[in-house]
Amino acid sequence: MQAVGNKRFVAYAFLVFLSLSWGAAMAAPQYRLVELPFSGPPDDPYNDTSAVAINRVGDTAVDFYGPYGSSGLHCTRTDCTAVPPLYVPHWPYVAAGGINDAGLMLATSADMAYNTHALTYDGSTSTRIYGFPDDYCGGCDNDSFGYGLNNLGQAVGSAFGKDGRERGFIWQSGVAMQELGTLGGTVSVARAINDHGDVAGYSSVASGATHGFFYRRGRMLDVGTLGGGWAQAMGINDARQVVGCSTLEGDQESQAFVYARGAMTALPTLGGHSACAYGINMSGVIVGSASTAAEETHGFVFDGAQTVDLNDQLSPADRAEWLVIGANAVNHRGMIAATGQNKANGVVRALLLRPRPVMGN
Repeated sequence: MQAVGNKRFVAYAFLVFLSLSWGAAMAAPQYRLVELPFSGPPDDPYNDTSAVAINRVGDTAVDFYGPYGSSGLHCTRTDCTAVPPLYVPHWPYVAAGGINDAGLMLATSADMAYNTHALTYDGSTSTRIYGFPDDYCGGCDNDSFGYGLNNLGQAVGSAFGKDGRERGFIWQSGVAMQELGTLGGTVSVARAINDHGDVAGYSSVASGATHGFFYRRGRMLDVGTLGGGWAQAMGINDARQVVGCSTLEGDQESQAFVYARGAMTALPTLGGHSACAYGINMSGVIVGSASTAAEETHGFVFDGAQTVDLNDQLSPADRAEWLVIGANAVNHRGMIAATGQNKANGVVRALLLRPRPVMGN
């Protein structure tokens, strides 16, 4: 743990606060499972969907992967709309990034020259995000990748600079792309942005190792590791709490963490040797994926006191049909963008988990 002295107390107090904010312990079934719409054959094992982001009303950004291409989808509970690819060859490529409360989508797609570009899509118009203007290839369309989007329309991701190496960026329509720099190494990637414009991501350090970062007002802060040589920050909320994952000493195991007020705190595990947190909402609810004692990968939610297997929070009928294998985002209402595997046919599908009212709370 990267906290010592009073930082340990701050981290402990933060976890106590989260526990109190949730009130009583979670009661099963805690979530109602909704399989998000899919237009292909329902039992086709070669077509997978995965929910990667969620907005205030529960609309989700969904990745679709199939044998003939990939697509980024804007999904409600009843319908999905595809982000148009920049080019439609035999194998079109679009990957979903973020989605904000206005329904604006962030995605990445490949053009005719097979360069990849981040883009925003408002339901009718795509706006392409190019690489840095002083790129190393003398004005060519440098690659960029989009990962996070806030309610101000600011997007974050990574693009290529004049030295040909990857750098994190903040972009907004009509505003020059802002390069975030690194933690002393050569590469950085911005993964998430809150509504204050603060960014979470990861960067190489001078030694070549990868550390998570918290970026605010032009300053990139190294959030450290949990004792190992590798860490990534993957999510951030408006309270400037950062979540991600890090290896432990020896770099043989990884654990999810929350970073707040200068202290990194490891989250409890599901009994396995790997875990990563991907999303956190304003109430401090954290979601991610972790291995169990049987080394199966399950989605989890951190309730302020314990890491809870999402499969244990489903109704018996949902649990009989689905295995929740990942959770990528959670909104202020506690709705979770998740991914599950159907136990009957093995297909992987995007799921929406909606909290059920808990009696007595």
